[in-house]
Amino acid sequence: MYKNYLMISLRNLKKHFSYSFINIFGFTVGLACTLVIGLWVHQEYSYDKHFKEADKIYRIGVNFYNIGDMAVGPGVLREKLLEYPDVEFTSSVGRKGHEINCIINDKEVTVPHGFKATKDFFQIFTHEFLYGHPKNALSDPNAVVLTADAAQKIFGRTDVINQTLKLKEDDRTYKITGVIDGTKPSHIPANMWFSSQVTSSTNWTSASGYQYVKMKSRDVSRLEAILDEILKEIKEKYAPGQTLEEFKTSGQYKFIPMSLTDIHLKSFLRFEPSPTQDQKTVDIFAIIAVLILALASINFINISTARASTRAKEVGIRKSLGTTRSELIIQFILESVIVCLISITLAIAVGEFFLKIFQSITGLELLETLFGKPSQYLFIYSGAIVLGILAGIYPAVYLTQFKPVRVLKGIVEIKENGLVRNGLVLFQFTISICLLIVSGFIFLQLSYLENKDLGFDAENVMVIDNLNKIPKHSDYFKEQLEKKSYINVISINNRIPASFNTISVTSVLNEANMIPTLCLNH
Repeated sequence: MYKNYLMISLRNLKKHFSYSFINIFGFTVGLACTLVIGLWVHQEYSYDKHFKEADKIYRIGVNFYNIGDMAVGPGVLREKLLEYPDVEFTSSVGRKGHEINCIINDKEVTVPHGFKATKDFFQIFTHEFLYGHPKNALSDPNAVVLTADAAQKIFGRTDVINQTLKLKEDDRTYKITGVIDGTKPSHIPANMWFSSQVTSSTNWTSASGYQYVKMKSRDVSRLEAILDEILKEIKEKYAPGQTLEEFKTSGQYKFIPMSLTDIHLKSFLRFEPSPTQDQKTVDIFAIIAVLILALASINFINISTARASTRAKEVGIRKSLGTTRSELIIQFILESVIVCLISITLAIAVGEFFLKIFQSITGLELLETLFGKPSQYLFIYSGAIVLGILAGIYPAVYLTQFKPVRVLKGIVEIKENGLVRNGLVLFQFTISICLLIVSGFIFLQLSYLENKDLGFDAENVMVIDNLNKIPKHSDYFKEQLEKKSYINVISINNRIPASFNTISVTSVLNEANMIPTLCLNH
């Protein structure tokens, strides 16, 4: 029976090709947009949530002397927190470098984003270990843990446990003690993890890295109470005459605890290890994705019901031959499901094309690809079937209402509630117009940002990084450049102009760079 329904449905789609094309085209574009936006929203909300007991993990930032709220914190905090029984693990994390140049068999391989961490890091962040064990992966002084992608890039394979490598930046030999999956989104975009041996310190006004803590309970008030206890000790050292509340409100010192799962969408702190997103922006895009999907579904419903008179004779004949209304409803819903399945298949290809266009225009990577796992295909196609059923219910009920006797006599009476169709059309046009207006505003804002006069010719400015590698020869380097006729002006700075990085913090994080800015004269 269902095979017969399928054959009839496919025959109808082929027979009414122009109608089928319009429906499939509309669904495909709508689903492609929904897929790209929806998967991006899902990715943004999934940051760091794959870690075991992520709701017990916090990062402690700091602000002292009103220099601004920072994601980094004092290194002494890590050891201090371990004095409290409610704390399970702590770890300090710092950036090793934006690019790590590895030397393997006299060949240089560059891997982006290297970080260093203390030995309990993988006890807090439960990455999936393909090789090695998280408990002792960072225990040795010269240990390094790679992601599978980094191992493949450096060695051409992932089974590289106990292999060694050298860095161009130093003369140390590092032993590979673990290989992790590293494909799931995290606010720390590391491809290499180096062991860090933190020395004892009592300096509370030095932000020497990112300080993470895993609590034994999910009660955040316990962490806040612990930080208040620590703050009392700091107050006695820096402002003994003040009460704790006065010390807090003075801006001289405060801790900024943030849940691990909140960092990517809710943090506006300085010196984040990777760019963050505004949750409101992500929510707006989620709403847009739902509206686009609703528009595509309404478009399908309106086109289906508009063809009522052309399918009335088919319904009348089949009813007169004994087909029940429920059987007709099943057939029409099956047609809707087939259209949706064809559309979702095309939408995957179109969505990948949209991603390539976006990346070529903006230079940004929204998503690496739409799908990476078979489970995603199962979820999407299951969703397409459900969508096809929901979108096909009303047209199916609407198209099967005809009386066979009157239809065969040539009398086609369409009884419908005008409010339903008119309401759908009104909703469709309203949302479409709103999206067009919003798109227009966004285009104008982007055009303004692109064409705004910055006060200098950015195309004629070149930044040379890592001049701190030759601190004793930086002046000589500048003098030699000044002799070049095609260079107009040279300046040496401790940070990139207009960046947020300051000398004190970035030097501790091993990111301080002496940067000459060259204005090229054409």
